[in-house]
Amino acid sequence: MQNARHVRAEIEKQKINDVAVQQAIGQVAQNPREQEGQRNVAPGVRKTLAAEEKDAKPFFDGVGPKPYVAVQGANDKAVPHGWHYYWKSCEVAGLEDTAIDILVERSLAMRSPRSYTIIFQLGGAVARVGEDETAYSHRHAAFNINVNAVWLPEEDVAAQETAWARDLFERLRPHQLGVYVNFLMDEGPERVRLAYGEAKYQRLLALKRRFDPANVFRMNQNIAP
Repeated sequence: MQNARHVRAEIEKQKINDVAVQQAIGQVAQNPREQEGQRNVAPGVRKTLAAEEKDAKPFFDGVGPKPYVAVQGANDKAVPHGWHYYWKSCEVAGLEDTAIDILVERSLAMRSPRSYTIIFQLGGAVARVGEDETAYSHRHAAFNINVNAVWLPEEDVAAQETAWARDLFERLRPHQLGVYVNFLMDEGPERVRLAYGEAKYQRLLALKRRFDPANVFRMNQNIAP
């Protein structure tokens, strides 16, 4: 995981992106059957620097050019409709050693083979837009971390998997900058406010009061007028 900190400049130069997943290998089409159930760290971009080529042997290498719609649907088979999901998310300025220790120690402590932690590489085009130019916030964040508890409806593991996700999230709290609004569950108005930051939240609140004072559009991470 330390390599994720060092490939950022190369990622921006080559206009590619990196996503690392800590999980048990599941029954997904692209996963080798002989490795199902093993726990691993699966980087979306396995290597961008020549030195990394010799440092690790991947289970499989799926890196290559893909249409945007293929990337959008890449995880569809891992998150089918009808399963149960609970997640917590945060954005961080970087992957400090203490944060990596937490992720390595706790990310694979889940009980369900379907649960996982996913780390999205940010920066690049995201960071090149000014912080106040759009409603999207925390453009200086380097990574987004999602802790995803997943189980089947008939499995009696909801309490332990949600506890695992909350525990990992709380351990990461000292490193957190904020949260991406589309990665929020029903977490209350304060987390929505945190997603935008106070200044942007007040601007959005003013727009809401002007254009939707009756709160007709409320089936979202709502900013109540």
